[in-house]
Amino acid sequence: MKKFKTLIINPYLYTLLILSFLSGCSASSDDNNNNSNSNTNSQGEKVYYGNIGFTSQSEVDAFALEEYDRVTGSMQFIGNQIQNVDGLESIKWIKGDLSFLNTNLTSINGLNDLNFSDENTFLNIIGNSQLQSISGLNNISKKISFFEISGNPLLTEVNGLTSLTEVTYLFELRNNENLTNISGFSGLSGEVTFFDITGNNSLVDFSTVQNISFTFSFFFDNNDLATNLPPINYTDSTGNIFIEDNENLQNVQLDYYGSGVSIKNNPSLTNLNGLENLQNASLFISNNNNLNNYCAINVANIASIDTNNNLYNPTIEDLQNGNCSL
Repeated sequence: MKKFKTLIINPYLYTLLILSFLSGCSASSDDNNNNSNSNTNSQGEKVYYGNIGFTSQSEVDAFALEEYDRVTGSMQFIGNQIQNVDGLESIKWIKGDLSFLNTNLTSINGLNDLNFSDENTFLNIIGNSQLQSISGLNNISKKISFFEISGNPLLTEVNGLTSLTEVTYLFELRNNENLTNISGFSGLSGEVTFFDITGNNSLVDFSTVQNISFTFSFFFDNNDLATNLPPINYTDSTGNIFIEDNENLQNVQLDYYGSGVSIKNNPSLTNLNGLENLQNASLFISNNNNLNNYCAINVANIASIDTNNNLYNPTIEDLQNGNCSL
C-alpha cells in the first residue's frame, strides 16, 4: 500500500506551489496609490498595470477610489484586516490570478462584474473564517487553470460560479465543514488533472461535479454525509483514485482505465456495484467493515486486487472461481 501511495503528489503540495507562485507575483512593492501604474487604454478603460496585494481594509478602500476598470496582473486579498471588497465594483477584468486568503470577508460582493481575461489563472478562496457567500463571483465565465475553495468554515453554499465552464489543472474543494450546496458548479465540464473533494462533512449531493473528467488523480475523502459518489470519468491511464474515510458512503460509480484505486475505511459500503467498467486497474481495498460483495468486478479486466480487513477479503483467484461474495 505504501508503494501505491507514493505515486500521488499530495494536493497540499499544489496549494503550497500555488501560494508560492502568488506570493512571487504579489505587489508588495507596489504602492496602491501609485498613479504611475495606471493609464487609460484605447477602449477608454482605466487600467492598473501589474499585480496588487491588499493586507488591510484601508488599502482596499484607497484602491477603490481610483475606480479602475482593468487590472493587468494578479489581485490578492490577504489577512484578517480585510472585511469587505464593496468598493471595487468598477473592476471588470483581471488578467492574473485572484486570491482571498485568511480574510474576514463575509461575502465577495463588490466584484460582481469581474471576469478573467486569461485562461491560465488561479482562483483561490482559502481560510476565510467568516466567509458565508461567494455569489459575488457570478460573472466569472472563463476557463481557468487552478481553482480551490478550502478551509472556509461558515460557507454553506457555492452558488455564484454557474458561468464557470472548465478548470484544467487543479480543482480542490476541501475542509469546508458546513458546505451543503455546490449547485454553482453545474456549468463545469471538461478535463482537470487533479480533482480533490475532501473533508466537506455536511455535503450530501455531489451530482453537480459529475460532468468533470480527471486525467491524473481523484481524491474523495472524509465526506461524512455522502452516501453516493456520482459517476466519475477518467480519461488517461496513469493516475490513481482514492476513496477513503467516508462514513456513510454506500454507492460508488467509476468509469476508469488506469493504474490504482484505493477504497479504504468506508464503513457503510457493502458492495462494489458501479465498478463494472474498471479496466487495467490495481485495486487496494481495506478496512471497509461491511464490504462483502465484489461481484460487480470483471476480474478479466483488472490488473490485481489486494483486500484486507473488510468483512470479506477475496483473492483474485476467489473472484476468478466465482466466490465474489459471502
